Amino acid sequence: MALTTPPDTPPADLRYAWRVLSVTGLGMWVTFSSVSMVPLALPHMVGDLRAGPGQADWFVLAYQLVTAVSMLPLGRLSDVLGRRTMYVGGLGLVTAATLAICFCTAPEPVIALRAVQGIGAAAVITNTTALLVDAFPADHVSRGIGWNITIMSSAVALGPLLGGLLTEAFGWRAVFALTVPLALAGTLWSAAALRRTRPVTLGRAGADVAGTLLSVVGIGGIVLAVNRVDDGVGSPSFLLPAVVAVLGITAFVLVERRVAHPILDLRLVLVRFRGAAYATTALLNLGLSAGPLLVSLYLQSLHGLTALSAGLCITAQACGNILVGPTAGRWAGHMEARVLATAGALIAVVGAVLLATVFALGGSGLVVAGALFVMGLGNGIFQTTNASVINIGVRPWERGMANGFRVMIDNSAALLGSAVALVLLTAGLPEALRAEALAGHVAGFDPVHLDAFADAFPLTIGVLAVLSLIAVCVSALRGRTPQETELAESTVGTEES
Repeated sequence: MALTTPPDTPPADLRYAWRVLSVTGLGMWVTFSSVSMVPLALPHMVGDLRAGPGQADWFVLAYQLVTAVSMLPLGRLSDVLGRRTMYVGGLGLVTAATLAICFCTAPEPVIALRAVQGIGAAAVITNTTALLVDAFPADHVSRGIGWNITIMSSAVALGPLLGGLLTEAFGWRAVFALTVPLALAGTLWSAAALRRTRPVTLGRAGADVAGTLLSVVGIGGIVLAVNRVDDGVGSPSFLLPAVVAVLGITAFVLVERRVAHPILDLRLVLVRFRGAAYATTALLNLGLSAGPLLVSLYLQSLHGLTALSAGLCITAQACGNILVGPTAGRWAGHMEARVLATAGALIAVVGAVLLATVFALGGSGLVVAGALFVMGLGNGIFQTTNASVINIGVRPWERGMANGFRVMIDNSAALLGSAVALVLLTAGLPEALRAEALAGHVAGFDPVHLDAFADAFPLTIGVLAVLSLIAVCVSALRGRTPQETELAESTVGTEES
């Protein structure tokens, strides 16, 4: 695949493009490091704020739920209001909410502010790729995306370590306090660095209230169902949101086919190469996203490692992403996307098979980290290439929509994959022992149940690897990726008055 700049696009200002990458990189570091740090601080938050079990759940769920349901609407809104406006506003919202959390003394305001953080994070995350695509010429886009993924992966890798160290040394508020100056710097830098452009929709978009509400219902149902999977797949707390999610998504598709200005133009998905890219990222995230979760449970419950030691092993996956991201960006500018993305997905599946083998043989430590590293290498190649491909031929006034949909798919599939993994992992245990197993409290298990739990790890990752192998097949069948000029008219935003 060799991408060329459309003839009606003025010469690209690469200095500005790399400046935009510095903006998005800082935003990604803020949003992803803060997310990965919070779980380490959660027990201390619960104790200090005297939160009940339900409130403790919502410290995490409020952020997850609001971020997930906001991505598609805010991605589309960035096309209407302007990416700079949405990005700067989103990062400013993250800054204000994070600062306010540092002064909270009760659980209720923390939950509300976590929801506000989720709105801001969604505005940042959904705009990141669209800003890079707007700024970089077509033959450099994949490099920008590759570096952006590398920065995000470093935040995911270092976040748990920073969260643990800060919490132990200074308390849970330090996790949020560290984020405040970074988020403030990111807000000020994005306001100064990003060019003021008029919204690129230019009258091509209108309100889609029904589509927005149905997307919120559908995605919100998925998030709530996933977070209640511990109650059992037959429980009302799981079944009700799951049914609501299915009905909401079905109604959403029906509505989007008929409205004049949809929040998601389904024609974007129906183009073969792009639809396959969306399907592949969904299947791969569904299959591989639970790897770190399974490794954490495996190392802590069956091998007695501390949370910090398990966390160090898990960072190997992010290290694989970090190592390969920039290189994959260069490759993506010169190789056919179908070949490169499929190769990356296949390498990730090989890593999953290696992890299943390690689980089956009872290995731990470096061999587990090695399997996760291979998964990270493959995922880094795949994500860089696939994210670039999705944007080929997308008109400027639809880029927020296209990327908001991609991020929403990634997050929803990752949540579903984790839920499926937890169900498979505990399916062979009596219901009374399932919660204990997921909490890592297996010291009191009898040998039969302990063996059943141990045997479930390779089986679970093996089933998920099969899902990922389907993703490889879909990617291989996606067809040739066309040149940018074969697909779309390209326009650029003009300066705001």
